[in-house]
Amino acid sequence: MMSKYFFRLGLGALAVGLVLSGCSLSKAPVSSQEVMRKFSQALSDLGSFHYDAELALWGNLPSGLNIDLSSSRIKLVGDVMSVNDLSPQFTLLAQVYADSKAGPLSITGRVIGLQNYTYFKLTDLLIPTLLPISIGADSQWYRIRHIQNQDSDPSVLGSGGTPTISPDQLEAIRELISNRTFFKVIEELPDETVVGQRSYHYLVRPKSDVLKQIAEQLSRILQADDVAVDFGALENYVADLWINKRNFNLAKLRIADEYISEEGTVEFDFNLEMDRHNEQLTIVAPQISEDIDGLDWLQRAGLF
Repeated sequence: MMSKYFFRLGLGALAVGLVLSGCSLSKAPVSSQEVMRKFSQALSDLGSFHYDAELALWGNLPSGLNIDLSSSRIKLVGDVMSVNDLSPQFTLLAQVYADSKAGPLSITGRVIGLQNYTYFKLTDLLIPTLLPISIGADSQWYRIRHIQNQDSDPSVLGSGGTPTISPDQLEAIRELISNRTFFKVIEELPDETVVGQRSYHYLVRPKSDVLKQIAEQLSRILQADDVAVDFGALENYVADLWINKRNFNLAKLRIADEYISEEGTVEFDFNLEMDRHNEQLTIVAPQISEDIDGLDWLQRAGLF
């Protein structure tokens, strides 16, 4: 009996010692370099996700509506789901609020992109100047059938009926992303829980040389023109980056800084949150919608 007592006491002392040591039963810490490498791999394999992005701007902001804005806030929320790798589906709730000398501006709309149609509706439209848009904020869904034409302009609403890249091109893009690290870690911060995800937290700078290489290789893969971006200027920005500790996907990104435009200095605060990585999402078409000719509508509205 005494031997059993000491045996149990010894096991208890061992368990307490392991707990108090805090290391014997825990995983080895992962270096920031390894986290960034796994982050790139996770990004290349990302198919479905929920996103919530917000951009706030302060300064002299040109709007394209013949209105000079003093501040603006743009919020984008939605889901992206890949039924197959070449035909993603998505939802988007877009809210735009701005201040100007002519008065406040607000636009709210929804977009749903499916295989054969793009659906959209405006639920709020307040603009100080009169725009030649016959379809207003009537909360009615409209749909534009995708143009089944390889020569169609993909920038035109409703022109995305056929895949713009091949499976081989997609595989090359995934390989390109998985083998690059986009950020340089300049400070490791304590882990945090953001968007319900236990996450690594870093201060990072974009790697301008890597981003430039990726852009150039993407242009070659897609047989497109080079993108005219000053990648060197990106290294001036410091971002807060949170990476999910379980699957190494992006949990949150925040950049707050300023840039110089032709109109002067513009301050900005950008936040992007993501969750539900590679989960099964459901995107359905509205029950009732009205057919319109997308290109004809854009031309009549003076937007194309």
